[in-house]
Amino acid sequence: LEAIKRQVATGTHSEDKRTVKEYLEDWLKHKELETKPRTHEIYTYFALEKISPIVGGVKLIKLNPSHVRNMMQELVEKVSPYTAN
Repeated sequence: LEAIKRQVATGTHSEDKRTVKEYLEDWLKHKELETKPRTHEIYTYFALEKISPIVGGVKLIKLNPSHVRNMMQELVEKVSPYTAN
Protein backbone atom coordinates (compact mmCIF):
# COMPACT_ATOMS: atom_id res chain seq x y z
CA LEU A 1 0.00 0.00 0.00
CA GLU A 2 2.82 2.40 0.81
CA ALA A 3 4.40 1.76 -2.59
CA ILE A 4 1.14 2.65 -4.32
CA LYS A 5 0.82 5.82 -2.24
CA ARG A 6 4.35 6.85 -3.28
CA GLN A 7 3.53 6.15 -6.94
CA VAL A 8 0.35 8.22 -6.72
CA ALA A 9 2.22 11.05 -5.01
CA THR A 10 4.94 11.08 -7.69
CA GLY A 11 2.57 10.62 -10.62
CA THR A 12 3.99 7.23 -11.59
CA HIS A 13 1.06 5.06 -10.55
CA SER A 14 -0.81 3.34 -13.33
CA GLU A 15 -3.14 0.41 -13.46
CA ASP A 16 -2.97 0.33 -17.24
CA LYS A 17 -2.04 -3.24 -18.18
CA ARG A 18 -1.83 -2.58 -21.93
CA THR A 19 1.30 -3.03 -23.98
CA VAL A 20 2.77 -0.20 -26.00
CA LYS A 21 1.31 -1.79 -29.14
CA GLU A 22 -2.18 -1.93 -27.62
CA TYR A 23 -1.86 1.68 -26.52
CA LEU A 24 -0.73 2.76 -29.99
CA GLU A 25 -3.65 0.94 -31.60
CA ASP A 26 -6.08 2.77 -29.29
CA TRP A 27 -4.29 6.07 -29.90
CA LEU A 28 -4.53 5.58 -33.66
CA LYS A 29 -8.29 4.99 -33.41
CA HIS A 30 -8.71 8.35 -31.66
CA LYS A 31 -6.31 10.13 -34.00
CA GLU A 32 -8.25 8.91 -37.02
CA LEU A 33 -11.07 11.24 -36.00
CA GLU A 34 -8.72 14.19 -35.53
CA THR A 35 -6.39 13.97 -38.52
CA LYS A 36 -6.50 13.95 -42.28
CA PRO A 37 -6.39 10.50 -43.93
CA ARG A 38 -2.80 10.85 -45.17
CA THR A 39 -1.59 12.02 -41.76
CA HIS A 40 -3.30 9.06 -40.13
CA GLU A 41 -1.71 6.73 -42.67
CA ILE A 42 1.74 8.07 -41.77
CA TYR A 43 1.03 7.78 -38.02
CA THR A 44 -0.15 4.20 -38.53
CA TYR A 45 2.91 3.29 -40.55
CA PHE A 46 5.36 4.55 -37.94
CA ALA A 47 3.40 3.29 -34.94
CA LEU A 48 2.80 -0.22 -36.23
CA GLU A 49 5.70 -0.79 -38.62
CA LYS A 50 8.54 1.00 -36.86
CA ILE A 51 7.76 1.49 -33.15
CA SER A 52 5.72 -1.62 -32.31
CA PRO A 53 8.31 -4.13 -33.53
CA ILE A 54 10.82 -2.60 -31.13
CA VAL A 55 8.84 -1.79 -27.95
CA GLY A 56 5.32 -2.97 -28.75
CA GLY A 57 5.51 -5.91 -26.37
CA VAL A 58 6.51 -3.78 -23.37
CA LYS A 59 3.80 -3.08 -20.82
CA LEU A 60 3.11 0.65 -20.53
CA ILE A 61 3.72 0.54 -16.80
CA LYS A 62 7.17 -0.96 -17.46
CA LEU A 63 8.19 1.41 -20.27
CA ASN A 64 11.16 3.50 -19.19
CA PRO A 65 13.64 5.98 -20.70
CA SER A 66 16.05 3.17 -21.52
CA HIS A 67 13.43 1.51 -23.74
CA VAL A 68 12.88 4.81 -25.55
CA ARG A 69 16.60 5.48 -26.01
CA ASN A 70 17.16 1.98 -27.39
CA MET A 71 14.15 2.33 -29.68
CA MET A 72 15.41 5.66 -30.99
CA GLN A 73 18.85 4.19 -31.65
CA GLU A 74 17.31 1.30 -33.59
CA LEU A 75 15.14 3.70 -35.57
CA VAL A 76 18.12 5.89 -36.47
CA GLU A 77 19.85 2.78 -37.82
CA LYS A 78 16.79 1.81 -39.91
CA VAL A 79 15.67 5.23 -41.14
CA SER A 80 17.36 8.60 -41.32
CA PRO A 81 18.03 10.48 -38.08
CA TYR A 82 15.74 13.23 -39.37
CA THR A 83 12.90 10.73 -39.80
CA ALA A 84 13.56 9.03 -36.47
CA ASN A 85 13.28 12.29 -34.58
